[in-house]
Amino acid sequence: MIYSLLDQSEDTVQNAYATLGIMKTLIWVGITIGGTLGGWLGAVADHGNWLGGWSILGTLIGSLAGVWASYKIGQNYL
Repeated sequence: MIYSLLDQSEDTVQNAYATLGIMKTLIWVGITIGGTLGGWLGAVADHGNWLGGWSILGTLIGSLAGVWASYKIGQNYL
């Protein structure tokens, strides 16, 4: 009986680490996609200037939106 409790807690810890790894990957994907889209929209607004202020601001806002969206997705589906 004690062995089954130890096995169960070990599985729980492994599941928590697996979920944490998936969540970290999901957040990085959100940062990448959000930052790329935000930077692209900023470049469009600044007439194609990828290093302009609007592009950098768009990248920042898009990355933060990507983190928020991926965190919410991870909360609801993991």
